[in-house]
Amino acid sequence: MFSNKSQRKVTNLFSGWKQWLNIITTIIITTLVVLSILFIWQNLFQNDTQTNTSKNRDQFTVVIDKMVILQEVQALERLETVRQTIQREVEVTVDLGDLTVFGHTVLENKRTQKFSITGYVIAGIDLSKISSEDIELDVDTKKIKINIPAPEIFDANVLENQTRILQERITILYNLETLNPDKRRELNEKLLQLVIKESKRSLVDAACESNILELAKQNASQSIQKLFGSILQNNFIIDIASDQNCSWQGL
Repeated sequence: MFSNKSQRKVTNLFSGWKQWLNIITTIIITTLVVLSILFIWQNLFQNDTQTNTSKNRDQFTVVIDKMVILQEVQALERLETVRQTIQREVEVTVDLGDLTVFGHTVLENKRTQKFSITGYVIAGIDLSKISSEDIELDVDTKKIKINIPAPEIFDANVLENQTRILQERITILYNLETLNPDKRRELNEKLLQLVIKESKRSLVDAACESNILELAKQNASQSIQKLFGSILQNNFIIDIASDQNCSWQGL
């Protein structure tokens, strides 16, 4: 038989273990409840949130892509894609008006020069003209189409160090006109400007005959594809307009 003191010790011992067991059980149950709530939240609510976030991210990315492409294309400004070197023969005449009698020419009053010229013509596409309206987005296919303006001739220049006179003809009356130094200086300047203008016109005509704008279009397409194609791959489409009028506004 245990004494009362021993019984109280045993009772206290069992009571202490019972309390610890209750605490541990409570912790386990609480942990299970929390884990269950987290599991339900992740599977029911977080998926919807991620889906909505993904949709918003896709829409946001499309907008950014459009603006980035517009800025990158416009930054290229004048995309020079062709530079043709051309040799031509040009003939120019400064006519001061012949001396006529009864409608018949008695003395000519002109100076004619025939030149062999070498020059170059530059053509390409002015990408600074592109606006946001020229960029089309297909949200379903994620394709981006950009409409490029038609190619144009940017510049034509004569290489003066490679220009030489082949023939020259100056009439007596014209020589008399140039006896005055001021008049001679004026006529020489007039002849020079005429030579430059006609030479550039000849260079542009030759470039147009060789389909310089079509070549500029092809080269521009390749350049832009290299710039954006590696990033957007098959999702990038360009459409370059064709220009039927081959000319240069600098003439």
